[in-house]
Amino acid sequence: MSENDDKMYGTQEQYRLGLDHVERIIRFKSDLLNQLDEKRVKPPGWSESILEVAVRWLMRQCGRVETECRHKSMELSYKLAPCIKGVKDIRDYFNIKLKNESEMYFLAQLTGDKFQFNLLITWLKLLNDPLDCYTWVFAEKLISPQSLFSSQKTCVWTSLETFINKIALNSLNEFVSKFYSESLVFTPNEID
Repeated sequence: MSENDDKMYGTQEQYRLGLDHVERIIRFKSDLLNQLDEKRVKPPGWSESILEVAVRWLMRQCGRVETECRHKSMELSYKLAPCIKGVKDIRDYFNIKLKNESEMYFLAQLTGDKFQFNLLITWLKLLNDPLDCYTWVFAEKLISPQSLFSSQKTCVWTSLETFINKIALNSLNEFVSKFYSESLVFTPNEID
């Protein structure tokens, strides 16, 4: 889903409508999609072309930087996980994964792209995407913060500390002056 498209073009809405249609088909055909079929095309990078692998792929998309893509992936994960054979609901799916894979599975899926300082805006989006995912997971009570963060193997705390201490407490000019020796000029939109 293209985050940069102007809303007037309606591309994001068309993507959402198309994905809603695909979701209805998957839910209706979930019995078939839970079974391995050699004739079914296997997407690149998937171990098998079954529904469980599709939900795992969707969980990885929950860590994307692009907001619309991330939110739709959360929604589809929530709706499609209960269609997996042996899974009662999304909480059950999370508990099964936590038991079988450990919290590292979720930290890897929900954190998305790694910490980068190449562009301030990109970095802020990278910080926002795991926070958005954690908010969703905790608000829906899919997994507890204690279960997810028990091993402290995530960089989100360091990222939040950096954000608070080096970005939020400074103006854009003050922040940039700490990392660049040259004077930069910003547009009003960049300053906002």
